Amino acid sequence: MKTDLYIYLATTYKDLSHEVINCVTDFLTKNKERLNAKSILFLLEKINSPKILASLLNKIESFSIKEEELFNPEKDIESFQLLDGIQKGGFFEKFEDLKDTKYLMNALKNRDIILSKIKKGEINYNAFIKIYIPKNREIFKDKLRIIFFNDKKEVEDCVKILEEKKNKVLEKQKFISKLSGVLKEFFENEHKNDIVKVEKISNSIKAGMMNEIEKPETKRDIEEVEKIFEPADLEHKNNLRRSMFYLQLFRSKKLFNIYVNRESEIFEQAENDFNKLKLLFQSENWNRDIPESIIKECFKVLKQEKKKKLNDELDLLKNIFKIEGFDDPIKI
Repeated sequence: MKTDLYIYLATTYKDLSHEVINCVTDFLTKNKERLNAKSILFLLEKINSPKILASLLNKIESFSIKEEELFNPEKDIESFQLLDGIQKGGFFEKFEDLKDTKYLMNALKNRDIILSKIKKGEINYNAFIKIYIPKNREIFKDKLRIIFFNDKKEVEDCVKILEEKKNKVLEKQKFISKLSGVLKEFFENEHKNDIVKVEKISNSIKAGMMNEIEKPETKRDIEEVEKIFEPADLEHKNNLRRSMFYLQLFRSKKLFNIYVNRESEIFEQAENDFNKLKLLFQSENWNRDIPESIIKECFKVLKQEKKKKLNDELDLLKNIFKIEGFDDPIKI
């Protein structure tokens, strides 16, 4: 009953005193459980007094959009529903007085803060990745549309900046992952300190902002670990890491030689044996030309593997050995 009375006053009279307006809007906004985007939009549509509307908008600062809400995959967030509804209702165009309200000032301030952070890359990388997966991408873009008051260019610019920064981070993450895999698999002792440094970089990128790779310390660390292997050499070692035949040869040699030889020497010895597998594609009598010990060692891993796994391995070998125009099945 009391609520109906205050709504009646707010929607019927335009010349209420400042004290009465303040009392009315205090009452309408004090019940936080009932106050939501839908109820506020209802009041905005019914009230015709700019003064009452302004008073109302000065008291709903808690509905201002927050940065974390932009990166929340949820679609139906009250603050976005409210700002979207206000824009669609054209309230700021109808009533000039509303442009000086705390609600709009906060919306513009938060818009500028978010825009500045996006341009600087001061956006949590993991938060962005979660909202920017395909199923959430349109929700994120629609939220940007609301924040930037339907300015398509502003939205497109922000998406472009975020895409560019995301791609740069992904490129570094891919390199770090590849390097980490090679070092841990083949050189866990010789490159013990490098592994620690690579892990540190990886953790910094995962937990940091999208501009983490641009920070002086992280940038310097990345440049240092990039010198461990030449790009082509790292790619080659990573391909060997993907090969189940090479892994079997390396791990077997390491098991019996770790206390005798350095890991780099074991790696080289295993690669020398592995290179003889090129005869699989070059010799019809490969099973006689390739040392039996190498064949037996490699074929140990085939006992539990499916045919597809073997085909994938043969395709990888063709890539490693740069074999072209070889389509005949190998008889094993």
